[in-house]
Amino acid sequence: MREYYRLPLPELENVRSSFPNEYGQLDPLTSTKDLVAFGQYARDRAATSEAWQQVSRYAAIREIQSRVAAPENSKAGQHIENCVAERVWVASLRIGKVDAVTERLIRQHGFLGGMIEQLKPMSKVGAGNFPVLHKASLVDCTAEYCVWKWGRDYIGQVLRDRLDALAVQYNFSKYQ
Repeated sequence: MREYYRLPLPELENVRSSFPNEYGQLDPLTSTKDLVAFGQYARDRAATSEAWQQVSRYAAIREIQSRVAAPENSKAGQHIENCVAERVWVASLRIGKVDAVTERLIRQHGFLGGMIEQLKPMSKVGAGNFPVLHKASLVDCTAEYCVWKWGRDYIGQVLRDRLDALAVQYNFSKYQ
């Protein structure tokens, strides 16, 4: 697996307009099976083309969104939802699935909202899948990282302070 997800995710409209031929192949797909197959096709070509690199990222996002439907009315906006969805997709590759609790929270609150809800109560910060993903060098795919990076405006000061301490401990800033 390439680490393209660690690069800033371009806005969807920029990918659509910059790479219309490549994205045009993804756009009409709706079934998870088709999205998985196309995602593999795009990832196989990603090393040789920026177009396929960016389209493969959106194929992964669309795939995880087809598996775990989130509400459309996210406070964070679609781009941030896409950023978090991409991290959830990468984490699901390592863990092997999206667990039932995470799926339920995403369905109820969206991708970012689901990550915020996973950190309640505070004792869950740094627990759950965090150690597994840390060991796999995927700390930037944890709920803690996603909330620290994209969800700061939606959490209280106590959680923000706890995440800041975790960010220092695990050097979150190196993934920005």
